[in-house]
Amino acid sequence: MGVDRDQCAGPDRGLEPWRVRIRSPRKTYPSAGILLTTNTVLTCAHAIETASAQVAAEVDFVGRPGARSARARVAQDGWVPERADQTGDVALLILDQPQPSECGAPLRRLPLYWGRPVHMSGYPDILQDGMAVGAALAGSCGPGPGEWVQMNPTSRGEVVRRGFSGAAVVDDQTGFVIGMVVGGYVDQDVAFSYMLPIETIVRYLPQLAVSVGGTTAVDPVFKQRFDPQTPDPDFARSVALWCGRPRTSGPDVKVITTGDPKSPQSAMLGRAIVLADRESRLAALREVGAAAPAGTIPPVGSIDLAIDASGKSVAEVLKRIADRLGTDHLPTDQPITLVVAGIDDSVQPDALVDALRPLAEQGVRLMLAFRRPSSPSLSSARSIPSVPPEGGSAGPAESGQEHLPVPERMAALAARVSDIKAAEHAARRQQEHVATRVKRVAEVPTAEAALRLRLTTLRKADAKADPERFLAELASCERAAERALRRLERVGRSLAEKLRERQALRGSLVAYNARPAAHGLAEDVELARLYRQARDILWQAPCDLTVARSAVDRFQRAVRLRLDDTSGGLGREFL
Repeated sequence: MGVDRDQCAGPDRGLEPWRVRIRSPRKTYPSAGILLTTNTVLTCAHAIETASAQVAAEVDFVGRPGARSARARVAQDGWVPERADQTGDVALLILDQPQPSECGAPLRRLPLYWGRPVHMSGYPDILQDGMAVGAALAGSCGPGPGEWVQMNPTSRGEVVRRGFSGAAVVDDQTGFVIGMVVGGYVDQDVAFSYMLPIETIVRYLPQLAVSVGGTTAVDPVFKQRFDPQTPDPDFARSVALWCGRPRTSGPDVKVITTGDPKSPQSAMLGRAIVLADRESRLAALREVGAAAPAGTIPPVGSIDLAIDASGKSVAEVLKRIADRLGTDHLPTDQPITLVVAGIDDSVQPDALVDALRPLAEQGVRLMLAFRRPSSPSLSSARSIPSVPPEGGSAGPAESGQEHLPVPERMAALAARVSDIKAAEHAARRQQEHVATRVKRVAEVPTAEAALRLRLTTLRKADAKADPERFLAELASCERAAERALRRLERVGRSLAEKLRERQALRGSLVAYNARPAAHGLAEDVELARLYRQARDILWQAPCDLTVARSAVDRFQRAVRLRLDDTSGGLGREFL
């Protein structure tokens, strides 16, 4: 059914013969679509509206001037209409006339990092031969949560509009198709669109997997070992927090120890990796269930690549990275998030750490996971700069440090106290940033000074004089250090959540504002007043989220009342 895209050097970016225009007998305006193979076309379900008709649409091959149009019907198991929570909305069509095999779209899995430049072509009413626009990816959003990826226009004049649903989203750098337009919103203040990533589409239409190039974001071993339970919630929260944390302006490296592959910490790391994967998340969430401890589920798409380095050479790990990025070389400017587990079980642990070090310096976010706290290469990994530093081992409760010799435990405690100092500094910077934008933010706890004093006292103590008392105090300091880091992580989550809530409220308000205009209520005075009121609150600094939440809720309830709609949907505008 498909083409081995991995054997291609990359598509010709000057030609896009897979672009099609779709005319449904049930719609007054055309939509877009993507020719996949000789007889299949991908588009949005709302572009077709029904799967029952024998002939669902007419397909024009605008990417191949002069080509004859063909009729199409919905393929068996190819209909995933928009659900109540706005997930889904994909359709696979079967053509009645085969097309040239070389004209299929080059679908590919690629990391969807913030700012990645893309373009797309749609068919507005006045430009039905096609209109191309540029955009930049801007993070996950929408239902699921986070099923869509927002795209911000490159310029104000280049915005998607009606006629773009089903359009291919093309990566400017490689020419590969990485997603499909599913909706958007435009008004006098903002303009953006939504993309459904290829990896999410494959989740709905697994039969398309053979037509998709590029390697998956997650090594198969993580899916094979997936455990929906949460035996170590604190460790799970630590991993999820790092995954969802905003990018820093410099290297961001987290070094952890997890124990053997069957340990609770290894299970928690694997659980986070699978839950962050767009292709695996839905099934994994069903297994995890609603009872999952708060803060243990990372944002969807927050890990671009997760590798199990066990038994792999340095060359194999680097090739895996390059394959995922769709390049023949390692990244120099792609802000991706990379997790490498089982480093000390790789063929050449020290050489692997040395090979990964330049990636951190180039802006790749790294989580480096070791099995054993005694691994010689662990100290080398901890020496990789991080801003803010997130290094250090997982702590006594997570890595079994209580069984290590006292000198090693003292060295680890000293490193932990240094981590706390750096984390406190980072938290204060984060708090200062958030406090200028949101009212009533959490205070940053201070523990480093007291812990450093206790560490100094331990260093001066005679361990042989009263070994039991010395070891008890050492263990107490280790636990206190872990508690301090956990408190700082909770504060960091709270601060980040404040900004995420403000952004979510803004997005919900703007998206909901599209609904009155779509139903002829653009001039409704009361709705306009409530919208302006909520918008003024949300865009003032610092913003009172409690007041803003109430204002947005009042506006949404008023909109639903006007439209006699109690569904509470997100308000996406179909294009």
